[in-house]
Amino acid sequence: MLNNNLIITVDPLGRELVLMGRGLGWHLHPHDPIDYSRVEKTYVLDVNADPEQVQHVLADVPFPIVDAVTDAVEMAASQLGNQLSRSLPIALIDHEQFVIERLKKGIRLPVAAMPELMVLYADEAAVASRMRDSLSTALNIALPPEEAVFLAMHLINALHERTDGAAALLLRRVNHIVQLVESALDITLDTTSPDYARFILHIKFLDLRREFENPCPALKTLSLRRSRGFYKQDRRSSGADSGGLARSDGAVS
Repeated sequence: MLNNNLIITVDPLGRELVLMGRGLGWHLHPHDPIDYSRVEKTYVLDVNADPEQVQHVLADVPFPIVDAVTDAVEMAASQLGNQLSRSLPIALIDHEQFVIERLKKGIRLPVAAMPELMVLYADEAAVASRMRDSLSTALNIALPPEEAVFLAMHLINALHERTDGAAALLLRRVNHIVQLVESALDITLDTTSPDYARFILHIKFLDLRREFENPCPALKTLSLRRSRGFYKQDRRSSGADSGGLARSDGAVS
């Protein structure tokens, strides 16, 4: 049991589940039967998640924040028409708790304006803005406009299962090039114009081309070894190359 509203259990397949419901864990002890009629939401934990970290986050964050964030994530998944990473709810719960604590102290997290975000990830940015509105309403707190940028970055990484910050890196590169152009030509680009959108997309494809023409070190090594005949074809056995790559009941944990 994490608290009065959250418990962790294991289903018959051995998956760890987070069960949510108001009063679900009230007076519940380990191995007590669960009243599933009180379960409002069920989440399967990411197999790569740190159970102790998940329990720490869920146990310390007020239930209204957990409830509001999980609702917002479900809305985002529905509107984007994609399954989001299982790690997203926990990451956002932790993030929103941090943001709200700072806002209550009059502190706003610094973030640069990113008009490029609306061009490169228009759908995610639009949904992130609606998530911010939903969270503000549910938690009765005015989340600042820049919160949509943080939410969008979380969505982008969750959609593409990226944990290496690739989206943030692309945005920084694009923003850097825009600043160079504006500085060199002594102009200010109109971020709302179609020409600006086309310019941003050209930069994106240029960056993708650079990545394609300069692959990661592992691919370079593989290509070099092939060119030097390091890998020999073995046709003795077949005369040709061949190859291939081969919600439920539970007890409180």
